[in-house]
Amino acid sequence: MAKIKAAIEEHRADPRLLDERGPTKERENKLRPSPINLAVADGRLSREDGIAAEKFYVHWYRAGLAENFGSADLNRVFGGEGGGAGMARTEAQAFHRQRYRDAVAKVTANAGTISAWVLEQLVCQERSFVDIGGVFGHKNRNSAAKVTLQLLKPALNILCREWGVI
Repeated sequence: MAKIKAAIEEHRADPRLLDERGPTKERENKLRPSPINLAVADGRLSREDGIAAEKFYVHWYRAGLAENFGSADLNRVFGGEGGGAGMARTEAQAFHRQRYRDAVAKVTANAGTISAWVLEQLVCQERSFVDIGGVFGHKNRNSAAKVTLQLLKPALNILCREWGVI
């Protein structure tokens, strides 16, 4: 064990392999920040709101609720995962699903179903403020974003109180 630790500590990266130029322009164009991060960066949401949204996202993602486009196994005759479809595969997934469900239930009970839906669309699906405001019939981009923000803030405040984000 001591040899391994010493080898790790003494390791020096080959300077010919280091590339600190950063991403290419094409790669930068593909990377876009989430709507929540943009709202925190420009001051529409507080840092605490961003932390609560991030925690909500982590529970949703680690619960296995994100879309998973697996490849087809051509060796299987009938395919599929069998009887456990839709169930949590690990205890960690079950834990995060419970936390996610508790958060959605708390937001729904205190801020309403619409606020819970807006929270899920913005944080998990990463739809823009304008797109969600458009669902409510607002054609003007500014009014659409404002309505979405008004529906989102109570939900994030509830999560901040629930999770002790201060």
